[in-house]
Amino acid sequence: MVGLTDEKRGRRGRVKLTEEDVTWVEARAAEAPEFSGRALAEELFDERGVAVLFQYSNEFSCGCPVVVA
Repeated sequence: MVGLTDEKRGRRGRVKLTEEDVTWVEARAAEAPEFSGRALAEELFDERGVAVLFQYSNEFSCGCPVVVA
């Protein structure tokens, strides 16, 4: 029996950032060090269409390593 929705289950997008995304985040963080990780994540979504969960966006501002696809 098919489910109640027509859409496939599971994730709808990428799980990891590409090297281009990481480079973009690092460059943007260097340009505006006052930005929080959340602000960078929102800008990444607006400009590149890449969504980052809130709990991982804090890694942008602390300089923690970011996982690359």
